[in-house]
Amino acid sequence: MFSNKTSLFSSKKLERFLAFTAFLIITIIFLVKRLDKLETSELIEITSVWLAYGGYNSAMNYKDKKLESQQTGSQQSQSTQSDSTEDDTKTDDTKADSSSEEPKMDKKDDSDN
Repeated sequence: MFSNKTSLFSSKKLERFLAFTAFLIITIIFLVKRLDKLETSELIEITSVWLAYGGYNSAMNYKDKKLESQQTGSQQSQSTQSDSTEDDTKTDDTKADSSSEEPKMDKKDDSDN
């Protein structure tokens, strides 16, 4: 469902933004309606839920960045490996070309002896 491509408007970012916005609106409406009879325990519950949501969101962002760094690292290592493989192939081809040529040696005529 989600793409791992880096984008300004990725579906993960949109989902998190919409969840945050909905949660914020619901909290504001609840606080405005219950402001005159709000108890301490309710305020503690709301704060706890917001802190839990913030922790969850931070953990997901950390996980996404960790995946991105692993993917960019693996892509870089793959490109480095393919470059070194191409270099090795070129070197092997060069060695094969030079080894396929017969060494040229000056042969003395045996007739002189």
